[in-house]
Amino acid sequence: MIIIAISVGALAFLIAGLFDWVSIKKISGIKPVLVFVFLGLHGYALYAALSSAGRFWLPGILSIVGWIMLPIFVFLLFYSLAIELPSGKTYSRPGAPGHLVTTGTYALTRHPGVAWYILALLSLLLATRSTVLLIAAPVWSLFDIIHVVIQDNVFFARMFPEYQQYKKQTPMFIPTRRSLLACFRTLRKDHIV
Repeated sequence: MIIIAISVGALAFLIAGLFDWVSIKKISGIKPVLVFVFLGLHGYALYAALSSAGRFWLPGILSIVGWIMLPIFVFLLFYSLAIELPSGKTYSRPGAPGHLVTTGTYALTRHPGVAWYILALLSLLLATRSTVLLIAAPVWSLFDIIHVVIQDNVFFARMFPEYQQYKKQTPMFIPTRRSLLACFRTLRKDHIV
């Protein structure tokens, strides 16, 4: 079960890389299919990891913390990837989305979804205490980071002419004081906070 869960989850990130390639090549009709395949593979991998019987011991309070934090990080992941990005252009139309998003959580870091994904996995790990997820979560997190590094250095510079300037202003993964302020300022401006 461990090998299946890890492999299927890793395969999902290879599909995400194919999604970026399809975006650059402006191939029509494939992006929504790849999104569906990614979500299906990753959903199955999570199911496989969580349905295994093995559990490790943690104090009960940490499991409660995991259950409390999980919906917060899942919401933030959804917010960054499905609400802040122009969903129709990003996930269904051929080519790159119309414009580069640099406000909100994208002012915090260039890839806020990475932090939300890792923190959601950590929360799920604490909540469920799954031994398979204990092994799979770091592997999937590494695949996510590799995918995003490739996006950052290969695809996004070709998709967005202003990406090099954005790279100079906004940290890749770890927020700075300046990026935190920019995030809150642009969220307030959009009447979200």
